[in-house]
Amino acid sequence: EDLGDRVRLGTESVTVTVTLDPPALSWTLPSGAPLLDDHPELAYRHSGSGRGVRHTLVRDLAELYLGLGEVSGELDKHHRRYRLSPKDALGYDAQYSDPLYKHMPVYTTLTSGGDAIGILYDMGSRAVFDFGSEVDNYVGKFRYAEFASRDLDYYVLVGPGLPTVVRRIQDLTGYAPPAPDWTLGYLGSTMAYTDAEDPTGALAGFVDKLAEHGVPCTGFHLSSGFGMGDDGKRYVFNWNRRRVPDPPRMTAALRGAGIRTLANIKPVLLTTHPRYAELAAAGGFVRAADSDAPYTNRYWGGVGSYVDFTSQAGFQWWKRQVKEQILANGIDATWNDNNEFQIDDDDARAEAGQAGDLRPVLTLLMNLASREAQVEYAAERAGDAHAAVDSPLFQITRSGSLGVQRYAQTWSGDNQTSWKTLQYNIPMGLGMALSGWSNHGHDVGGFAGPPPGPELLVRWVEAGVFMPRFSIHSWNDDGSATEPWTYPEVLPLVRRLIDFRTALLPYLRELMHAAATTGTPVTRPFVYQFPEWRAGWRESFAYMLGDAMLVAPVYQEGAEQRRVLLPPGRWQTLATGAAVRGGEVVELEAPLGVPVALLRLDVADDASRGPAARDLVHAIGRFWL
Repeated sequence: EDLGDRVRLGTESVTVTVTLDPPALSWTLPSGAPLLDDHPELAYRHSGSGRGVRHTLVRDLAELYLGLGEVSGELDKHHRRYRLSPKDALGYDAQYSDPLYKHMPVYTTLTSGGDAIGILYDMGSRAVFDFGSEVDNYVGKFRYAEFASRDLDYYVLVGPGLPTVVRRIQDLTGYAPPAPDWTLGYLGSTMAYTDAEDPTGALAGFVDKLAEHGVPCTGFHLSSGFGMGDDGKRYVFNWNRRRVPDPPRMTAALRGAGIRTLANIKPVLLTTHPRYAELAAAGGFVRAADSDAPYTNRYWGGVGSYVDFTSQAGFQWWKRQVKEQILANGIDATWNDNNEFQIDDDDARAEAGQAGDLRPVLTLLMNLASREAQVEYAAERAGDAHAAVDSPLFQITRSGSLGVQRYAQTWSGDNQTSWKTLQYNIPMGLGMALSGWSNHGHDVGGFAGPPPGPELLVRWVEAGVFMPRFSIHSWNDDGSATEPWTYPEVLPLVRRLIDFRTALLPYLRELMHAAATTGTPVTRPFVYQFPEWRAGWRESFAYMLGDAMLVAPVYQEGAEQRRVLLPPGRWQTLATGAAVRGGEVVELEAPLGVPVALLRLDVADDASRGPAARDLVHAIGRFWL
């Protein structure tokens, strides 16, 4: 419809009004309900240098801004400013630190009317998202996304329900693959074992400890120490044959106990790496801006160059190393780590263009190369009639961007050991789920800093057993490793919680399958599951695990109760089996070692749901009632 200075475009689901001069878009439902408005004066601007573009929209104080991937703070991002420029954010503050590890420029606006509309920016350059931190008396309330780029490329995703927007994000960027069963158990991890003088003996000792203490474990992360040279530096794909003379034997004890392994690999070769000259000659590194020499930067105690995964030389070299040095040595999967591609010079050159536009793409392609190596290796082994083919097709990644959920599970990086981290990792994970990346978790117990005390460790395990990824991982200041048996006085509580995780597996499998096939998040904020219940819209520290269980982690030292604003409905507590009425604030008992979680009886009683919800009831009865 031509309106002179405007054009109106309409479909059955949305109406878009385009103002021509200055250009601005306005999105409404056919009923006229507002969804999204570009700022009438400031909508599209370039910086003076030409390498910077800003998209400015009108901001309503009653709106919620949800998603943006892995960022700090509470669930609603209103009044915050964030940068997307992935960093190795060791020991970050989960409430305030910015930027962190991921580049996920997608968020959803929930309007005052309860309608949802998402914006996905298909942009790889450094970005700033301001949701009301900046104010200007002359132009009214606004928010903006700014990119260090010459172009602006974005999609608008109309709900109007929040679940529809979350699904549409994955319609564009891809769905996660099904999670192999072994990835849902307790995944052991610490840097201490492969950094040891005798990694083979250290890992065998870990298996002995599991048996001694009756702790089940399904996977183990091999940190980068197996490639640590005698100079103390880490060399990817380069086994230290003095400390690990027989790589397959290093993991033999783990394999014998049925534990899968993931090897830590990093996308940088130090200039002292024995294979550095080989890859440089092949043109497999990101290059300097003003020459064909490899771009170099500080990295893990040395100076190194980043593999250029946009080049065939770098991509194929990496796949060969994964197959020959990792998979052929009896390791099951890859752990793509330290892959933020902190290339300081935007003009450094990859095969596909300037690094300033490609950092998240390099991370994505690293994960694609590692996954293709697994697929090809499984196919090659299938050609051998005597080979046992059992490819898990699984990997994890620390950094990531839109679409990496197709290839890898993730976690919230090297968190800090503190009660506050335990608290604020909760909305961080929910933001990931609302951004299309359900298969995620956090380092249980905390990674960086002092070891957790007994109470903090137990509370963190209480929270961790409900996450898609459950792994205790640490690099403690005192050189110790956080493990289930770190404190004998609370080991029975930790062991019982890990057993409870095992009992929850049928339900978790159902949720992971739904995430892989329909894009439904595993962990869901109240605003997702109960959109009509406005009292719960901004709840950051309690959430739904699927639609049948509410989880409210305890994150205060010394707490013996947990206040929870319960959604409407019929609920049953884990701790006592008591029925609780929803729609109000309740005080729930929180004894150490018993998670504060409630069963949603209206869902669990639904016979049409199949066996998983009933299995959940059985799990509760087995452990607590």
